[in-house]
Amino acid sequence: MFRKLFIFILLFGLLLPATAGAAKDYWAERFDVDLDIQPDGALVVTETIDFRFEGGPFTYVFRDLAFTEIDEIDRLQASMDGDVLPQGTGPGQVEIEAGDPLKVTWHFAPISDSTHTFTLVYRVQGAIRQLDDADALIWRAIPEEHDYKIASSTITLRYPPTATLLEQPKLLGREATVETSDNQVVLTTRDIDEDEDVVVQALFARGSAIASAPLWQVQAAERSKQDRAVVPLAISFGFIINVLAP
Repeated sequence: MFRKLFIFILLFGLLLPATAGAAKDYWAERFDVDLDIQPDGALVVTETIDFRFEGGPFTYVFRDLAFTEIDEIDRLQASMDGDVLPQGTGPGQVEIEAGDPLKVTWHFAPISDSTHTFTLVYRVQGAIRQLDDADALIWRAIPEEHDYKIASSTITLRYPPTATLLEQPKLLGREATVETSDNQVVLTTRDIDEDEDVVVQALFARGSAIASAPLWQVQAAERSKQDRAVVPLAISFGFIINVLAP
């Protein structure tokens, strides 16, 4: 298990080997995200990216995960072209480095002028927060920093029957086509520029998706309470010092 409270920045990119004079380019034909809310409130995330490589060679792809406002991430599994990769640093293996950020690197034999599918699955605890009148999932499905364009993204949200939606889920600040069915919502958007994020928001009736606020939210509230208590005290000391100063 990897436990961290980090600034919520998700990075996905490519490390390119230096080959003098070689023309290289890459983009994502699709960046699809499956968000599956579990009965216990955990979130299982599946990211599927089809990268088109032009020129080359390319030898690895990396995914950096830096988290904030979650409690825990675990059960990572990485695949390439449908094959689950064992951990390691050689071709056909995935390297997982704990830290800030958590780094996942797919290693593969040199490839050029081809399209390949990279999949990452992981479970998140504490992804759903508790508002005054709702349980809220606010999730950055596409990272805010990526140096490639994305042709399309389909975000599929699944939730248990006990979770009651208050309104139709949406992408914040971006248009999307929305399809709904029993306990599932599919949002599709296109033409995502470099370094343009996509954030999905879903609001559920309070207490229907999670039983209580996640640990990070409880701790943040306590820190805020302590900060508010310190401010009047600091002002009082400042007043005393000003009065007593000769």
